[in-house]
Amino acid sequence: MNRNSTIIWLILLILFLLPTQAGKILIDLAGGIMIIFFLIGLTILGIGWVSWKNLKENINTCEQCGSTYFTNLNQCPICGSQKKNDSQDINLPASSATIDVEVKDSD
Repeated sequence: MNRNSTIIWLILLILFLLPTQAGKILIDLAGGIMIIFFLIGLTILGIGWVSWKNLKENINTCEQCGSTYFTNLNQCPICGSQKKNDSQDINLPASSATIDVEVKDSD
């Protein structure tokens, strides 16, 4: 049984080394399989990277207790403090958000 597997490996080795049509086909097939595995790995890596970026965007950190949570609540699930809303700053009157500039002549 061991002798049969040795013969099979020798035949495959000869097919790879000799410039025959069968050897070229086997080398092309092996190269294609390696490219497919490489592309599958890159695809999985890309999906993982995009998923990690999406996960990082959805993480909220409480300013009071420092805990992190994944929900869109306005209140921390650990300590109960209110989350600071950036949308509250939008409702400021324009006069408090603008700067008055005075023009002076320089002589």
